[in-house]
Amino acid sequence: PGTYDVIAQDQNGCFLTFQFTLAEPAPIEVTASAIPEVCTGSEDGGIEIQITGGTPPYSTSLNSPDPADFIQDQTSFTGLASGTYVIFVRDAQDCAANVIVEVAPGVNLNAEVTPVYECTDVLPDNYLEVVLEDPSVADQVMYALDSTDPAAMQLDADFRSIVPGPHFLAISHSNGCLVTIDFEIQAFEPLTLT
Repeated sequence: PGTYDVIAQDQNGCFLTFQFTLAEPAPIEVTASAIPEVCTGSEDGGIEIQITGGTPPYSTSLNSPDPADFIQDQTSFTGLASGTYVIFVRDAQDCAANVIVEVAPGVNLNAEVTPVYECTDVLPDNYLEVVLEDPSVADQVMYALDSTDPAAMQLDADFRSIVPGPHFLAISHSNGCLVTIDFEIQAFEPLTLT
C-alpha cells in the first residue's frame, strides 16, 4: 500500500506521468457477546458477533474452518449449549480471523422434593422439604404448587396439608427458567382408638 508515481515514455522521448495510490483494508477484527442458556441443559444460548475491517461481505462458520461450512452475512448463532465455541470469519478477499467465545450454562433449578408426614393432634398432615441442587439460587427463585402461573408463585416452598395424590412443584427463576418436579402425597387415615 502507498502512493506511486509512474512515467510512461515512447521511443521519441515523449513522456507522461501519473500517480496512483494502493489502499490496504484495515485488519479484520471480530468482537463477540455471548447469551447464556436460560436453564442448565436447555441449549438455548447464543452468540452475536460484530465484524470490522477487511473487505465485506463477510462469511462465518461455527467451530469449523472448512470452506464448505461458511455462511455469508451470518452474525448470530442460536440454539447453543453451554461451552466454548470458535467462530471463523473470512472476508471477500479470503482474509481470515477468528474469535473464541464461552457460552455460560443456565441456572440450575433442579431440586429434590420430599413429602414429609406428621400428625397434628390425631390428624395426619404433611409438608414439603425442598433441597435445591444449587443453593446459590435460593434467593432468586419462586415456587408454586400444581401451577406454572406467575400469579401463583410465592417466595418460599412452604406448602402444607397437601391433599393426597399426584402433584408437581414449579420452580421459577427471574431469568425465565422454569422447571417442574413431580411428587406424590400418600393418604393416611386419622388415628383412632377403639
